[in-house]
Amino acid sequence: MRTGLLSLILIITVSAVIFSGCVSIPGQTTDSGPESNFSAARNGDNILELFVPAIDIFVPVVREEQNFVSSGSYDVLQKSEVRVVRLVNNTDKIQILKETSLLAFGEGEIKDVYFLSAENFSMTAEGIEALKTNPDLLNLNYTVKHTNKVSTVNLEKNFSGLIVYTYIPKSNSGRILVNDGAEAVRIILPAGTNTGNRILGMASPAPDSVETANSGEKIMIWNAPVSAVAVKYYSEKAPFYILIAFSMLGGAIVAVWLRNRHQIKRLHKITKFTDPNEEEGFRKQKG
Repeated sequence: MRTGLLSLILIITVSAVIFSGCVSIPGQTTDSGPESNFSAARNGDNILELFVPAIDIFVPVVREEQNFVSSGSYDVLQKSEVRVVRLVNNTDKIQILKETSLLAFGEGEIKDVYFLSAENFSMTAEGIEALKTNPDLLNLNYTVKHTNKVSTVNLEKNFSGLIVYTYIPKSNSGRILVNDGAEAVRIILPAGTNTGNRILGMASPAPDSVETANSGEKIMIWNAPVSAVAVKYYSEKAPFYILIAFSMLGGAIVAVWLRNRHQIKRLHKITKFTDPNEEEGFRKQKG
């Protein structure tokens, strides 16, 4: 009886994890927009046409004033891939996202790497506006280097502007960790996902602001994080599935308890019928 109960509990728990999507929550992409065309378009002019109408540089606002710092915007895509738009200033070593999951078994990869700048670019409102409206696509040679602590894109000379790339983690864990030294962070979760549940996953540290776009994406902003930013996300339906699973588990436990209680009562009746003089309904052993 105990074996059957344990098997039932195991089946319900596994089913809850699978249906809730807690193990792996793929993001969603559409058939239009830059993300779906980066790999297909290799010609420089075509790539630039994709950036100009869609480029979105994250500039944090602190005390109602724009703060022009090395920021990063991280858009979670399909299979936990992340589209990164990183603003950097005068450096030849650009730190990138690094895989730290125990289930990764190796370093994450990057693809579709592009460098954008503008004439006389500077970390000012005018420089950011020039980069948005009239970006130049630069053909820079780079190498990717991994160490125990950081992963970097190494250039031959200092660069200021945007590095845009897609990060491909080894593990599809429904978690994004921003550990590339960005001084301000914006994470965009795909529509249909959420975070903030103490059991299923939360953001650490807590974001400075959270809003939901009209298209359903959840936008989380850290204006000046003092450490790496981690967000565990899950399907919006996951809490409902978990509630159903635990309700089923509780119902199964109650059903087994009632069945055992019924069997014991039947046994008491039988023993009282065969031994009506026995107070407890069970035959006492003679010493």
